[in-house]
Amino acid sequence: MKKINIQIFLDESCDRLCILKIKYEQVKDAKLKQRLAASIIELENRMVKALGYKTYQKIISSPEFSALHDANFLVFDGVDKAKNDKDGEFISGYELDFLNVKRSAAKRNLMGKFCGTDGEELKIKKSGEQI
Repeated sequence: MKKINIQIFLDESCDRLCILKIKYEQVKDAKLKQRLAASIIELENRMVKALGYKTYQKIISSPEFSALHDANFLVFDGVDKAKNDKDGEFISGYELDFLNVKRSAAKRNLMGKFCGTDGEELKIKKSGEQI
């Protein structure tokens, strides 16, 4: 597969890193775990190159990054519950959307802390109103 180089905002990089780490923590297959580890290392290296090691460490050790990781974990867990409905742990679309809005807020908080902006992600209701 051909790789292309695309610049993305810090919140998207951090979000992606959280998602990769959550998948790595949850996956059982050794080959898939190895591929995820390689993706994590590649993304971390790109972030260090763009930000510098000290800034990267400051970001990933921050409460804002931890909050983003936790919010992503809850979304992943919610999706699993919505798909599987095992042991009566069903989650509604409303509840899942609420978790995703919390994830979006965590991304904005991270951007506010480290970039002085609230990021680019906008959550829009079906009616067209901003959440």
